[in-house]
Amino acid sequence: MVWPILTQMLTNRLLRIPSKQDHTTNPYNKPLPNRIRDELERSIPDFTVKFREDRNGFYINDRKFAPDDEPMTRVKVGTYTHWRVYECNKRDSSVSHPSGSFSCVRTGGNALRRPEWMDTVNLAPKESLDLIMDFTDSVIRGVSVFHCTY
Repeated sequence: MVWPILTQMLTNRLLRIPSKQDHTTNPYNKPLPNRIRDELERSIPDFTVKFREDRNGFYINDRKFAPDDEPMTRVKVGTYTHWRVYECNKRDSSVSHPSGSFSCVRTGGNALRRPEWMDTVNLAPKESLDLIMDFTDSVIRGVSVFHCTY
């Protein structure tokens, strides 16, 4: 089951993804300046999300999921943001941002020695992740999906 969190980008253009990525456009090879990374890691999260499910449905921040919900957060294209994600269930899941990338910098409150850029990460039961979300790519346009998959 996929739980989307719709992120409305501050633009009216359509989402365009490059058909071929190389070292100049691949976000996984892009270094995050130390000053920006340090500021974001120390900051209070710009957005916090809790994933939960029970026999009655799926919930995002204790609100039952509906596919026609309004976007849950807005970001400005050209920025990095700090998000915190919680898994409130008793099984592993994966968190994905298919139209962008993020760096997982903290799990369960513990800083990672070597954060890496990725678009999907495992989230253990009752665990939290601190993510530095990358919205700096100029191809980002429109609505984006960030989701948890079981």
